[in-house]
Amino acid sequence: MRTLLLASTLVALTSTPAKVFADEPQQEVNVYNLAVAVNSPLGWIDGNSIGGSVYVGLTDHQVLRANVASYVGNLTTTLAEGLAGSDSASTHKGRITDGGVGWQIYSHERMDGWMLELGPMLRVRDTQQSGDMVPQVTTKTSELAARALVGYSVMMGKRVFLAAAVGVSCGYEWGNEVRKDLVRDAPDVEAAVNRPRVTAEGFIRLGFTFDYETPAASHAAKQPAR
Repeated sequence: MRTLLLASTLVALTSTPAKVFADEPQQEVNVYNLAVAVNSPLGWIDGNSIGGSVYVGLTDHQVLRANVASYVGNLTTTLAEGLAGSDSASTHKGRITDGGVGWQIYSHERMDGWMLELGPMLRVRDTQQSGDMVPQVTTKTSELAARALVGYSVMMGKRVFLAAAVGVSCGYEWGNEVRKDLVRDAPDVEAAVNRPRVTAEGFIRLGFTFDYETPAASHAAKQPAR
């Protein structure tokens, strides 16, 4: 009888800590996939084009991208005029700055495969267009638009990715323009700008992905009452 009582006591002592530890909730961890990316370094020359993006992973196929870009005038128009051999190609000065947020969905997985992006954008123009055969136009406007892009992103190794996309934005622009005619001593003509605007869009981004972990917010709620 004494032997049986001693054995029961030992079992109780050794099993009690195990039960206590078993009741302790396991701490959950949330993993957030992040990425940062910039435009081609060739665009940084003389500050012609500077852009950067921050990506936050939402699911295995969805990402939220915040983007800011600043670039000189209308580079696309200037290039097209030059390729056409126009003698009256205009000169563009000033800057266009835009910022926006886009929801991206990927065909394969985050940052890899075909991609669709949709989201709002705010664009500020402070530019001047002039030329030998065209009047000088100074534009200072703001534009609120919706942007849609289709592109492709490829992972190069475990962390580095290269992404490119093209698309269009549709929005409404407001502000003012000042036009200086070619006629000598002609007065400047200032006009209010209130118009819809459709603009071709595109980007190239070289980026790096990384992760960080934080305790799940639900852990505190799962603590047992004491």
